[in-house]
Amino acid sequence: MKFSYLLMAAAMMALSACGSKDAQATEGQEGQAEQTEEAAAEITSSVIVLTGDKGYTPDMKVEKVTVLDFNATWCGPCQKLHPVFDAMSAKYTNVEFVSIDVDENPQTAELFGVSSIPQVTIIAPDGRTKTFIGLEEAIYPLQSFEKTLDDFIAGK
Repeated sequence: MKFSYLLMAAAMMALSACGSKDAQATEGQEGQAEQTEEAAAEITSSVIVLTGDKGYTPDMKVEKVTVLDFNATWCGPCQKLHPVFDAMSAKYTNVEFVSIDVDENPQTAELFGVSSIPQVTIIAPDGRTKTFIGLEEAIYPLQSFEKTLDDFIAGK
């Protein structure tokens, strides 16, 4: 019985510590996020939001370069990437940008092998794909994502 109380107390302390770390990390990132959000606020987004777990599979043929952003509302790094993704969709009108919430579209996430988010997968009409997991330098910040997408479109 005492072991159960100790276990519950340890779990409560761990949960409260995670919240504190998240708050500290969020405070430290606010400046960067605000700058990115301000830049993105001036741009009109054309991101498609996938609903209903249908439409995208790893072997599908696409008409134009398609960028899939696997995310979740509770994911801090996903929320940090969101304004960058919106800005990219406004700049690259010849590219299709799709936001896929893994909680609302679990089958699609499973088909693409999503094990960690954010995950960004780029699909070309010729069948080439490239996947990035987390906030890799290739997709964050905005300038890095632009270079990555330009290189992908150019076939590099």
